[in-house]
Parts: sequence; structure tokens; C-alpha cells
Amino acid sequence: MKKWFSEWFLVDIVALGTALLLLIGYIVGYDRLEPDSPFANLLPNVATEVLGVWIGVRVIDQIIKRRQRYHQMRQTLLDDVVSVRYQLDRFFPASLYTSLDPLYRALGWINEKSPVYRRHLSADEQEALERNLILAADAVTQCRVFNEHLKLNNECEQNFRKITVSITSWRNNLREYLQDIQYQMYPRLLDTPGPLGPWPQALAMLLTRIEHSLSMREREMLTTMQQEMRGDGPFTHLDVDRIISPLRHFDPSMYYGDILWHVQLEEAVDLIALDPLETEEKWKELLTQATAGIEETRETLPTPIIQAGEELLRDTIELGEYGLKSILAIALHDQQFDEMRRNIEFESM
Repeated sequence: MKKWFSEWFLVDIVALGTALLLLIGYIVGYDRLEPDSPFANLLPNVATEVLGVWIGVRVIDQIIKRRQRYHQMRQTLLDDVVSVRYQLDRFFPASLYTSLDPLYRALGWINEKSPVYRRHLSADEQEALERNLILAADAVTQCRVFNEHLKLNNECEQNFRKITVSITSWRNNLREYLQDIQYQMYPRLLDTPGPLGPWPQALAMLLTRIEHSLSMREREMLTTMQQEMRGDGPFTHLDVDRIISPLRHFDPSMYYGDILWHVQLEEAVDLIALDPLETEEKWKELLTQATAGIEETRETLPTPIIQAGEELLRDTIELGEYGLKSILAIALHDQQFDEMRRNIEFESM
């Protein structure tokens, strides 16, 4: 009502009022007019012309507005599908930081408004829109799955780091033991040979607690050390030096940044999150190197670290597969989108 009042109130009042006044004047004064009077035909003709012009103006206005609504709705549709495409295209390379909420909202809005849009599309265009929405939904699903696996991979990474920190803490106990036996027993036996006292029993109790934090080779060396410490004495300072010599340079640190294959897995995840298709050759090569690295360090690293590394490797391989599915689904949607946009823009010209 407000729109009519602001746009057509004055035109309608003037046109209808003029035509109505002319018709009333003609009817009221018909008996007073001479048959040959020019006013006998002028008044109804003018009234008819005014009504005809008014009707024509209103009809043309409706045709123009309908055409404008047609183009406007088609352009709005393009804007909405462009919004979905924009959100999909920015998922890579920002998948590590991008939220999927804007993508869900953009796709949900199109699905909600699609019945309105369809009234302004041809049958072929409606079919193209339906294909576009199906491909967009599939791309969103693939991105969601990839995003979930990216979070799982991050959790797996955090778990790996916690394990290395925990194992380092346990291994510090062995370093303290080696330092104590070296600095306490070595001077005592420097002049007079003697027994090792409680040190063999202390080592046995220590190994029971920290065995999980030792590598296979370290356990073998400590087993040999135990056997030698249980031997018949007396022991000299040279014996103590010989017994602990294989572990003299024992390093308790299991810092994850020093493990080469772990660094390779981190780099592979970064490349996958950046663009799994463009960097596919690089991250697959890194995964191959990491796989070989885990096998090579199976005897030199503690078992929990190897197991956590294998889990991280499997998760990273799956992440790469889901990344490829995501980016291929986005590319397929983009291809169909370009075809649909060209058709709609061409028909709207």
C-alpha cells in the first residue's frame, strides 16, 4: 500500500478523476447538448483516451517491473552461488584456519531460496541449478570430512609430543643413575677394589620402571651392564668405567623436533593443508621417506614413540586421501558452476 501511495497515487487520482469527471459531465449534460455539438463526441472520446493511456501506462509498468524482477532474481541467484563458490575456493590453502560455518550458511541460504529462484529459470537452467547444489553439497561434505581428519591429525600430533615428553622424563632417571654410579663409585674404588653394593639392585628396580622408555639397543646394553655388575668382585675404578662406557653418552632427550621422520610428517601435513593436489608429489615423497625412517629407527627409538609415529603416519596418509577428494570435489563444482553461470548470464542479457 505504501509503495502504491508513493508511486501511483497521484497518477491514478489524476487519470481516473479526469476520466470520471468527463464521463459524469457527459452524462449529466447529454440532454442539453445539441446533436451536432462537437462536445457530444469530445467528452467521451477524451475520457476514453485518458483511461486508455492510464491502462497502457500501468500495463507497461507491470511488464517492465516483471522483467526487472526476472533479471534481479537471476542476478541474486548468481550472487548466492558465487558466495558458495568463494567459500569453497578459499578452503584451500587456508584449511588449517578456515571455519566451515560461513560455507554452511551460504549453502543453506541457497537451498532455502531455491524454490523462488526456480520460478525465474528455464527447465534446463533448473536442472543445472540442481546439479550445482548437489555438487556443492558433495564438496561441502568432503571439506567437512577433511576438516574433521585435520583435527584428528592435530590431536594425534599432540599425543605424539606428549609421549616424547613423558619418555624423556622417564629416561632422565637413568641418566641420573649413571651419573651417580660414576661420580660416587668411581672415586671410592680408585685406590682400593671393592663391591658395588646396592647399585646392581637399584639398576634392576630402575629398569623395571623405565623399560618402556628405552630402545631395543639400549635395553640390550643395559642387560649386558646388569650381568657384568652381578659378577664376582672386587671391582676397580677401571671396571666401573668399562661397565658404564657403552652408555657414557646416553641422551635422555626424545625431543620430537630431532626425529627426522616426524619432521617429514609435519611438513607433509602442511603441504596437504595448503593444496593436496598441487603438492601431491612432494607430500607423498615425504610420507615415503617417513615410512622408511620409522623402519630404520625401530631399534633405536623407544617402542611407544614408534607406535605413536606409525599411528601418525597412517592418519597423515588418510588425511592426504581426503584432501585429494575435497579439492577434486571443489574443482568439479567450479567447472559446473562456470557452465551454469554462462548460461544464466547469456539468457539474462
